[in-house]
Amino acid sequence: MGAQLARRAVARLGRSAGLVLTGGPGEAQALAAAVRSERWAGVEDVVPAAASVGIVADAAVTSVSDVLDHAAALVVTEPRRGARRFDVEVCFDGADLGAVAEAAGLSAGTVVATLEGARLSVGWLGFMPGFPYLVGLPPPLDAVARLDRPRALVPAGAFGLAGGYAGIYPIATPGGWNVLGRTSLVLFDPDQPPYATLSPGDSVQLHAVQSLISTAVPGLGLRALITAAGRPRRALVIEPGVLTTVQDLGRVGVAHLGVPRAGPADPQSHAVANGAVGNAPDAATLEITLTGPTLQFGSASFVALVGDCPMWIDGREMPPASVQLVGAGQSLRIGAVRSGARAYLGIAGGIDVPPRLGSRSADTVTGIAPGPLQAGDEIALGEPGRVRGRWALPARPAPAVLRLELGPDEADDSTLARLLGSEWVVHPESNRVGTRLSPTEPVGAAGAVRAAGSVRAAGSVRTAGSVGAALPVAARPAIGSRATVTGAVQLPPDGCPVLLGPDHGTVGGYPVVGVLTPASVGRAGQLRPGNRVRFEEWHPGDLSEDLVPADRLVSGWMAPDAGVLA
Repeated sequence: MGAQLARRAVARLGRSAGLVLTGGPGEAQALAAAVRSERWAGVEDVVPAAASVGIVADAAVTSVSDVLDHAAALVVTEPRRGARRFDVEVCFDGADLGAVAEAAGLSAGTVVATLEGARLSVGWLGFMPGFPYLVGLPPPLDAVARLDRPRALVPAGAFGLAGGYAGIYPIATPGGWNVLGRTSLVLFDPDQPPYATLSPGDSVQLHAVQSLISTAVPGLGLRALITAAGRPRRALVIEPGVLTTVQDLGRVGVAHLGVPRAGPADPQSHAVANGAVGNAPDAATLEITLTGPTLQFGSASFVALVGDCPMWIDGREMPPASVQLVGAGQSLRIGAVRSGARAYLGIAGGIDVPPRLGSRSADTVTGIAPGPLQAGDEIALGEPGRVRGRWALPARPAPAVLRLELGPDEADDSTLARLLGSEWVVHPESNRVGTRLSPTEPVGAAGAVRAAGSVRAAGSVRTAGSVGAALPVAARPAIGSRATVTGAVQLPPDGCPVLLGPDHGTVGGYPVVGVLTPASVGRAGQLRPGNRVRFEEWHPGDLSEDLVPADRLVSGWMAPDAGVLA
């Protein structure tokens, strides 16, 4: 290929990210490599996809607009790769095989035969660790669209197709592709560089089989207990709570492999919990969902519980919003979160579990770091710094008001008016991957939604069904898969928004009509099923949506030799 000379278009993806549009996946791979080689300060992730490169940068360190403009002007040459061939066995017994055959106007057998004869290759990786986007899907299969409503869980090893691509799910995760079968191919190993089994340019030959010898693939499941290896500062997990995870600021530099960033769902509360006990901003806290854990401390430690939930030390309830001292041998019990969905426990010195891929954060889908805490885990604690005293968080309105910056995908006026003018309710199928919203009131038949899992040919017009939708649902233009960010507001064809959380897939293919402001990302992280939500458009210059720094929310100092305020 020759050098790419034309200046490329760019599009913003919220305040800290953007897209540089390219002519295809080859140019995207070459441009991503060029951007990484520049080593620009503040650039955290570079994610090539179908016809774009997503760039995530720290807006406190660099101008995101300048980074995008510089990237758009880079001259690159697509490299010639020596392709490796992978023969992949697929058992074609997926739930969507019949629906895909109907949408494509083929028999199920012909769909399988067409896939076996296809010359597929890896265009890029993304969405989940090692997930390959396979290009070269032949017609008419290349015209089968994504599901109108993404499934809450697609099984590990699933082989699927959507939007012109085929792919294999490396782990069990939410997803919107049509599942045609399953394979036992292991796609990612976080302990063995280069981590991903497949690379862009590799060819994949599918072979239909009636059964698989093994479908064991990595993901969440049983794990060995965490140990503190004799560390003097440690805490033992007596009861883990509903979902308690270790979170720091998350992973950077690995999104192009499909590894989620993770990190806290409510970054401001996490930062306050760290600040209150004198930790550095990148120290790890415990994120508590719905109900908290019981911990027994091996040495005296200061703690700060940021969130609306009670805390007891050896059975004595502690006052809220203040740092407390837990003595050696004492037990700390945290109760149910009363408002919001999450609370954060900061411990002086931070949680010092071993990092993986540059972070101590656990995400809830990949299994890259230890998942939710288990009874018997022993977590090591770092060396404490100078401890603060009290804090106060800004009030959060109810129903929650989420402000978003519009774009990069334009919505028609009626869709946008309904998005911003409606009240939404949080669906039970919500988690750290994404918060699903449903309409509070159904609309007429002209805007009704078909059941989740329906399949369309690309560009078809949808018909009325039995489930109410909040937005007009005439077919929207398809978009190529591309980088996504936490806080992105995706709009699947069923018209019900999905707010991407910290464990979201790194690449997605549903239109993004806006990205939440940083303050609203934290509000979204505190939503629980049944909560009501409204959207408002954020305009540049509106300072009311700026996050208050944690050090301005924390006050007082603890005496170094006593558990009282100095």
